[in-house]
Amino acid sequence: MRRFLIVIMALMISSCVRNELGDRDLFSNSRIEFVASDYEVAVTRAPDDAEVAAPLFIGMMGTDSIFLTVTEETIPPRAVTKSEGSVEEFSIVGFKDDDQSPYVNLKVSTENNWVSYEPALYWPYRFDELHFFASSPNENNTLFTPVSYTLDSENDNFGVVLDYTVPAGEENQSADVQVDLIYAIAPGQTKENSPCELTFVHLLSSVEFQIGDVGDNTADISEAIVVLNNVKSTGRCTLESPITAENITWSLNENLEEYSKIVEPGLSFKVIPQMIDGSEISFELTLKIGDVTHTFPSKLMKDITSEWKPNKKYTYTLSKQGEVKVAVGATAGDHTISGVSIQNRGFNTSYIRAAIVGYWSVVDEFGVEVAAASWDINDTNVGTLVKGTGWGDHWVEIDGFYYHLSPVAPSGYTAPLFDRYELKKITAPVSGSELKISVVTQAVEVGRVADAWPEFTPPSN
Repeated sequence: MRRFLIVIMALMISSCVRNELGDRDLFSNSRIEFVASDYEVAVTRAPDDAEVAAPLFIGMMGTDSIFLTVTEETIPPRAVTKSEGSVEEFSIVGFKDDDQSPYVNLKVSTENNWVSYEPALYWPYRFDELHFFASSPNENNTLFTPVSYTLDSENDNFGVVLDYTVPAGEENQSADVQVDLIYAIAPGQTKENSPCELTFVHLLSSVEFQIGDVGDNTADISEAIVVLNNVKSTGRCTLESPITAENITWSLNENLEEYSKIVEPGLSFKVIPQMIDGSEISFELTLKIGDVTHTFPSKLMKDITSEWKPNKKYTYTLSKQGEVKVAVGATAGDHTISGVSIQNRGFNTSYIRAAIVGYWSVVDEFGVEVAAASWDINDTNVGTLVKGTGWGDHWVEIDGFYYHLSPVAPSGYTAPLFDRYELKKITAPVSGSELKISVVTQAVEVGRVADAWPEFTPPSN
């Protein structure tokens, strides 16, 4: 029995604090205020591609059959560096309507969701409409200087074009030097619509490999290496506002590279989004157990994934047949989560249960997340939970857990855990706090449910 924690929703509420910096000779006394986007959804699920529903057989390790599975996840806004920590430096570029050259181009430092930043920017004297884009990381303040930009003032549509090449690094160190490109676009900003809201998305795809249960020798693995071959590494990215993953377009050069790394939890390849179907992208896995090295045959990536999309993280897990695991799927809207269902990502028909938990959190001055206030899903002052018609035909609640009444076959889904949850509260109980709602899921093979969950008796049919 394994437990997987999936962050479903995050709501950020914050305010702006003004700084006393700026050049009075060039700018007015009205400071430009920024606020990071206050709403984002991170969902871990199986990719939509039907062809990846079944685990991919990799080879044998002793008497164990070894498989590869994949989940797809929208990258949360705070996971913006290669170590998925907080970002402290950004590039801020501002354009006037009639100029291809940046009117403002500087690096700013911030670590608190733009509540404060320095050096401060001020609105110009003679006009006050600017079109901003922000980016990070910002090596030498040149990484994101655009090739060009376009503006449709009538529709407040702002487009940016930039070029990028993925760094390769030394042998088995590719992921160590790769950066996570994040970007925000905010056209048509004036003093009257302050603060300027920056909604960040990730331009690249994140590809991570993990070692699950690969048999009795799991604890003896001293080194695991993954190699990606024939990956397109150079391209031109076009972004349009409103900035979403759907408005990120990559045109790629036929520049194929090999990337390798020692498998480490939380360390991902940052690759340019690209189609995998029709390509020759392949991967090789090597495990060293004691003095024995296991090298699995090269496999085509298209056999398990059809595309790497921007702002998405793909986690590939190596495990033996028989491992039980689950993934959560959901649909996100403005302050609403709907259609939450759970997929059996294991190899055996299993019963599934879930719990819905949450809390309000803040990040202290040391960058540590702490719980600021409790949250109760049944508190109608904060939000509304709608279970949906016929919910009791599929689920039963026992001691805070929701048990799915029927077993779920491999790659199958439960009935919706709830129809929708709508957040009503617009003011956080603690200033600057973030509401995090999680679904904790567990699965157990059909033959073991009585021992694992004695409180739950499945229907006889």
